[in-house]
Amino acid sequence: MINVGKNAKMLNSVLRGKIKFLWLFLNILTLIYGIYLRSIAPDGAVIFIYLMYIISFPLGFLVPFAFVCIDKCIGYNINIYYNSFPILIDIVIPWILFLMAGYIQWFVLIPKIKKWWKNSGKG
Repeated sequence: MINVGKNAKMLNSVLRGKIKFLWLFLNILTLIYGIYLRSIAPDGAVIFIYLMYIISFPLGFLVPFAFVCIDKCIGYNINIYYNSFPILIDIVIPWILFLMAGYIQWFVLIPKIKKWWKNSGKG
């Protein structure tokens, strides 16, 4: 006899792994595209930021606040380094922050909320 519950859990785990891989792959493609856009036009970073907002929605809207907090915690104005590292400031640092926000949201918080909802008897 086949244990349906065990197979369903295994399928769910495989599916989650594939979704996580696709999400990370999409983020890496967005990073590469953002670096390309920034290299051909200074305003290319704006398109990159919009793409990252979409990928990490809704928690991604907190990223600008995190960027300001990092700037204040470091104690220096990040813009001082802008002439030396424009792609780092415009693309890479925001990408890392958006990536962290999206990952925490989609792969940590939502599964925990789903599990809590299921265990509380509401779902």
